[in-house]
Amino acid sequence: MSRPYLLERVGEAAVVQLYADGFPGLPVDQRILTWHLAQAAVAGRDIFFDQRYAHNLDMRDVLEAILVHAGGDEQTRAEIVRYTKLFWLNSGPYNNLTARKFVLTCSPEAFARAAREAHARGATFPQRYGESLDQLLARMRPLFFDLSVDPS
Repeated sequence: MSRPYLLERVGEAAVVQLYADGFPGLPVDQRILTWHLAQAAVAGRDIFFDQRYAHNLDMRDVLEAILVHAGGDEQTRAEIVRYTKLFWLNSGPYNNLTARKFVLTCSPEAFARAAREAHARGATFPQRYGESLDQLLARMRPLFFDLSVDPS
């Protein structure tokens, strides 16, 4: 039986499928333990993201808000999807092997348009008290676009 292992490539990263063939044969208590360990990993995800980089959670929230409420320019959306996949795979904006920052390749203006459109479609963003969406985008612009800001 041929099974797929390589599901997708995103830049130099690969998404692979792993199989747990022996799982159904485990005793019930071990399957329950495995389920609880998986739930703990999901619960700890935000802690891990936060520990990797101070701005990770806000960056992830912005990216996911745009993706969930996407519309508009197809080229910009494709770039945001590419960047977000790399962000998820690396648990932030740094390559997990080289520790070098990677940035969006669309223009900051196109990214802001995508965010505004997502906001109009109901997206919520991690704005500080009294902060407008444009102020949030201006504050976060170097995080998404400037290689010299927190480069590694």
